[in-house]
Amino acid sequence: SLEDEQGPVGVDVAMPEGLAHTDEYFGEVQIFYHSADIALQLTRDTRDATLTVTSQGCADAGLCYPPHKQSFRLDFTAGTATAVAPTAATSATTAA
Repeated sequence: SLEDEQGPVGVDVAMPEGLAHTDEYFGEVQIFYHSADIALQLTRDTRDATLTVTSQGCADAGLCYPPHKQSFRLDFTAGTATAVAPTAATSATTAA
């Protein structure tokens, strides 16, 4: 999700092609090793906003780690992204 001082900012997401994989629990999935460059196109202009993403890693042997939630402060004027430390409420939600 992406939010600024006015509220949610709509985004169109362009994902790269991953490696196709059939998972016994999740079905047909795309796998990305190490990283993936994901392009976001905003539906309205904003100078800065907070991007919150959730990712999950899985070992080839089938063990998946718990989902990992991260937030970043995006400054579109400067072209920078800075990690935001999780709050106590975010940490409690992630741990649940």
